[in-house]
Amino acid sequence: MNNLTSKTFNIEKLHTNHINQLITLSKAVGWDYDHDEISTIMKTGTIVGCKDSSQTIIASAAIISYGDGSLTSIGMVIVHPQYRGFGLGRRVTDACLHLNKESCPTMLIATEEGKPLYQKMGFKEVGQVRKYTANQVMHKSNIVHNATLIRGIDENDFATIVEIDACAFGAKRSTFLTERLNQSVIGLVSLNKDRQITGYGMVIETPANLIIGPIVSSTAEEAIMLINKLVENRNGPVRIDMPQYNQLVNDHLLLIGFSEVAQPPIMMLHSDGLPQRNGNLYAVAAQIFG
Repeated sequence: MNNLTSKTFNIEKLHTNHINQLITLSKAVGWDYDHDEISTIMKTGTIVGCKDSSQTIIASAAIISYGDGSLTSIGMVIVHPQYRGFGLGRRVTDACLHLNKESCPTMLIATEEGKPLYQKMGFKEVGQVRKYTANQVMHKSNIVHNATLIRGIDENDFATIVEIDACAFGAKRSTFLTERLNQSVIGLVSLNKDRQITGYGMVIETPANLIIGPIVSSTAEEAIMLINKLVENRNGPVRIDMPQYNQLVNDHLLLIGFSEVAQPPIMMLHSDGLPQRNGNLYAVAAQIFG
């Protein structure tokens, strides 16, 4: 039994030399954060951690600021199972909030277990994310796909991607998109008949699966085209998290082998709802990034 009290631990900002410990902490709760994902989080935001007397990280949380600081996202709230019940989840989350601008709208995508804590801290549920996974994607030959409208991202596309992402997400996130593109194994843009960029999609590889997202698209049909292209050569587990329900995309995911496995709540602090969005965000990058 641990003899931990509020006086026997410190919370501090973590750095790249802590990444291996954070991976170990993640595995302790069954999550699959890897070196590349944690590195991206550190480059786009701040991770704080709580250490025990042996300097082992036993709890963590991260905060990412977007645009001019008008919106932040909190995630990676992890408490080692042996240290639950000491209030460490609240402590690391509070530490992140103290890095925030006063009364800045802050979002997080909670676990059901964490939801009561965030409600006590003043967060309100404003929506849900739909989490889908597939052990193996089935490639349907009868799905219409015009390959000429999809191509790989090149450096000249980036400014447009940032702009259409800002309208879909509700805040500009140039730094995050730069790091996510560097991390991605595939990045695609979709084009209209005038060859103007109307959407984009990325995927990253983790030890557990391929994660699709973000996906921004002007229509559900276009989002499906991006999903098809992003997974067309994939063998193995795949995951996608949708921040809004769309019947057409939902039905397509079920058709190609996905199952809906969870609906984690989207929660906000200092706001009664998400920032204004145009409805074009079809997949989040990961729950930590909002």
